[in-house]
Amino acid sequence: MKALLVAVLGGALAIATPAPGHADEIRLTREQARVIAQRAYRARNFPLARDMAMILLDVDPKDPTALVILAASQPMLGKPEIGSRAGREAWNSTRSRVLRHEAAFFTARAEMMQENYGRAKFWLRRAYHIADTPAQRAASARGFQQLRALSPWQTALSFSVAPTNNLNGGSQSRLLEIDDFFAIGTLSGAAMALSGTVAVAEASASYRLSRSANHETALSFRAYHDFNRLSAEARAQAPGTNGSEFNFALAEVGLTHRIAPKGRPLPDTMRLRAGRTWHGGTGLERYAGLELARTFRFPGNLQAQTSLSGTQRWSSRGAASSTDKRLG
Repeated sequence: MKALLVAVLGGALAIATPAPGHADEIRLTREQARVIAQRAYRARNFPLARDMAMILLDVDPKDPTALVILAASQPMLGKPEIGSRAGREAWNSTRSRVLRHEAAFFTARAEMMQENYGRAKFWLRRAYHIADTPAQRAASARGFQQLRALSPWQTALSFSVAPTNNLNGGSQSRLLEIDDFFAIGTLSGAAMALSGTVAVAEASASYRLSRSANHETALSFRAYHDFNRLSAEARAQAPGTNGSEFNFALAEVGLTHRIAPKGRPLPDTMRLRAGRTWHGGTGLERYAGLELARTFRFPGNLQAQTSLSGTQRWSSRGAASSTDKRLG
């Protein structure tokens, strides 16, 4: 043990070799062993950091500092699966925010090295949310950027609930008017603004099919659904009306292809999409669209984009189809 410690510490941490004739046994407190392991890791002496962590764990298998050092050093020695396991154990062994941030961060890195991108994202979120300093949050954010570059999958989920005073897009006035001036009748309660609660659920996912230095192609999916519930006041205003009559849903698939035009007069983004919408639980329309776009970059990190898009819509309720065109 003395030969290993002296040889490695003497080279990496400039600790003097004991003089000949000294005892072969080196006695360290736990805190001294932790400091040596931490310094060895910072000096990129990963074998020594691992060995010291293992010695500490022989004494206390739940030592969170030793587990964090093991989670950090084992992936650098080609064993990320051991690192991720140690990181999970470290998280469960401590309530220290500092140690938990380190455990989550190194576990995420170990999972990323194993191409377990979903698990890596989970641990990076933990690291970000428990971070105490801007530097810790910045490190987690950089990890997310690396993960986005590596993972072919990108997903997003959102859910919200909020009150509203007009969930049906109804009129604020009871009078039916022409040009906001000539009153020609009165509106029913259901045609006026109805208050209530709206819950919105949305999910999106994309999968990168291919990528090179000059192109990227990705398949995407998006789903949206809102759920409407009338307030007691709205139910009294419009008897027999149910909030679900105003529910809206959408499902869409898309294909996006990006290229590097290299000065040629070509669009750098081409996007195809197709989808269907529902209103009140019944089909509303089907649609398909094409978008061409080009981004221009200028000095000073400025950029501008121009686009041309068109959408063809087919009504599910017997109405005539329509075509939308936009130049932006």
